[in-house]
This record gives sequence, structure tokens and C-alpha cells, in this order.
Amino acid sequence: MERPMKIRRLCSSDSIADSITPPLQESNEESLKLLMGYCYLPKENGLTPKGDDSHFICEEDDVFGIADGVGSWAKKGIDAGKYARELMTNSYSNTKAEGSSTTCIVALTNDNCLHFANVGDSGFVVIRGDSVIYGSPTQQRRFNCPFQLGNHAHNDEPSSAYEFKVPVEEGDVVVAGTDGLFDNLFAENIVDMVFPMAWIVVTDLKMQEIENTNSSQPSSGKVIDRKQICNASDPKFDFCDVEGDVRIHGKSSKIFAVFSQMGDLVGNESWNIRPYPRKRDPWMMITFIKEFSVNATVSIEEAPPCSLNHRVPAIVFSTGGYAAINHWYFLGEDLNCWLLTILVILQ
Repeated sequence: MERPMKIRRLCSSDSIADSITPPLQESNEESLKLLMGYCYLPKENGLTPKGDDSHFICEEDDVFGIADGVGSWAKKGIDAGKYARELMTNSYSNTKAEGSSTTCIVALTNDNCLHFANVGDSGFVVIRGDSVIYGSPTQQRRFNCPFQLGNHAHNDEPSSAYEFKVPVEEGDVVVAGTDGLFDNLFAENIVDMVFPMAWIVVTDLKMQEIENTNSSQPSSGKVIDRKQICNASDPKFDFCDVEGDVRIHGKSSKIFAVFSQMGDLVGNESWNIRPYPRKRDPWMMITFIKEFSVNATVSIEEAPPCSLNHRVPAIVFSTGGYAAINHWYFLGEDLNCWLLTILVILQ
């Protein structure tokens, strides 16, 4: 899809998306599909209880869109969120609510490219591994005055949209959001939150693919690798995801995962981990954070017997380090890890 010749584009230098513009090569892989979800946290405002933002998801066609009602309409007693919500459920010409909105529409097509049209300062980033490889540019006339669709004399038309396509690969993560996201988080903050969840999702999908392939073929007696327990590839923290019969011995700081056969595993049979997001601070990690060992075994005798049994997910983390002496670090480090873990459990 070529960029329209009459496009008007003023890009804000404050957006993380505008600072990432490397050339990307198109992929020749088989057609991909989007696995989509959303999270929306509206501001606590009695005048606009549903907030200013809206979205839609069409899983069948691999299309999604986001819209951000321009908040300055509130000065005139208009809830711009109504325009954004109507825009996401109608065409532009059929949206009759008062107000205006920025918007970004993204579609994954058979050429394994994200084709998108963007008006204003909503947008998306593409994360591959632990790096942001692309960010959609923004359109602004001046600070805090984005291009916008609406029903007023000075609104922009859909023909003003920035149109482009971005090649993607299997395992890439697309994070779309309004300026409420990109104005408040740096690229590395988004990657830090997305990377551990993305790794687990991709691992689970690979496991399902292997199991489906195995179930559709006659058994050869060969055990197929299924699960890697721990991931130490992130530069800021290590984490482990253990399922099944898990036994924790607190006094010895040991965690045992009991498997029916070691062929269920990929990689090592034991790991040492300090459950705290400060790998780049070795002094803090070694001095104040207790090390746990995670051990895989097929022998029930090697694992300690349990005095208490639970059938619910458990989270193991450290309350030491900076979090023990400063509430800000507790909120920024421990609480963030809890939320990430809970999101992974609930997916």
C-alpha cells in the first residue's frame, strides 16, 4: 500500500514511535494470524464515565482499530468519547456524534504485513524479542493538537491519514494505544512489560502445535520435547513458569517440579534464579536477594513431601533489595511483576 501523495504529516518528536524508523524487509513465510486482546482503563471522571477512548477487534479478518476522543471538547460540555465509540462501530460518514477523535486502523493481510491508516497521535509499536522494531508516526499541527476526524468545520478527512505497511514475523508483538499510553511510557517500559508475557504465549502456542502434530500422527514411541521451565534471556530479570506437581521448600530455597518423564522438558534440568528485576545491579542482587534453585525431577522421592497442598497458582518473588527500603521501588518493581504474573495466569 503506497502512501497517499496528498498526505499532510507533522510528527511529534515527543512520541516514542517517531524515534524508531529502521528499514524493514518483507516476509515470505506462510500467512500469519493475529491473537488479539485488549485492556482499557478510563480516567475517573464523572462527566465521561466511559472515558474518551474506544476500540474494535475483528478476529475473523485480523483487523483492529483504536480511537481517542479529543478531550478539549469537554470545555464545551461535549463527551468526545461518544464520537470515538460511534466511530469504532460505524463508518466515518455514518458517525454523527458531536466531537472528534484520532484513530488508527490496522489489518494483517496475506502478505504478512500490517497495513495501517493513522490519523493523529494514536498508533502502535511492533516488538520483536526484546526490541521495538517499528513505531507508527504521529500527525500533529502543533503541540497537543493532533490531526482528528470529526463533525466540525476544521476537522480532517480520512484522506489525510498516514497509510503504510509493515512486514511482521511469527512471534512479533503489536502494542496499539492512544497517546495516553505512548506519552507516559518509554519504549523500554513497554518492552519490559510485554516480553515475559509474549515469551510464555509463544511457548504455549508452540506446545499446542507440537501436541496437535503428535496427536495427528501414529505414535513412534519417541518422546517429543514440550516445555522449557526458566528463561534467563531478558537483561533485567529471570523468570520461571512451572506447571503440574510443584513443591516449594522455603527453608532451603528450593523449588521442585516433578515430571512423569524428563523428555517433557527442553534444556536444563536445574536453574538458579534470584526473583527480583535488577540483573543489571549485581551488587544488589548478590548482597540482598536470596537465590532459589529450580529443579526438575522424575523421582518423587527426590522432592520433599508437602505439608500443605494447594490447587491454585502461586507466585514466588523477593521483597528484599530496594523494595524493602523504599515504597516507590515496591510499586515500580515488585507490584509490576505481580501484575505481569497475574496477567499471564489469567490469559
